[in-house]
Amino acid sequence: MNKKPRLSRIKNIGQEETLVDRVIDHIQNEIAQDRLRANQKIRENQIAKELRISRSPIREALRALERDGLVKLIPGRGAHVVEVTPEDACEIFLLRSYFIGLAVRLATPDLSGKDIWQ
Repeated sequence: MNKKPRLSRIKNIGQEETLVDRVIDHIQNEIAQDRLRANQKIRENQIAKELRISRSPIREALRALERDGLVKLIPGRGAHVVEVTPEDACEIFLLRSYFIGLAVRLATPDLSGKDIWQ
């Protein structure tokens, strides 16, 4: 797979979730819950209806998920879920755990006791 996770998904404390973030979370959950399977087409209209949003943030989210390696955009055919092998899943888990640890180490020197309590 050899794709880098999106660091832009790391938010500051109190930062609001964007529509694109909501769509990314929704699609990732659908894949994790096995409601979207490998090679299955992702239907923008269905997601727009479920989340009650326009298709623009959905398209942006699909481009982000393609950069992450979870979705393949095929011209004229739409977005499809990429097949993730057990090796890919292990690599993703290891990279994600590394980046979470790094984010915590980078954030904690600037946090006050009150911030940590929140």
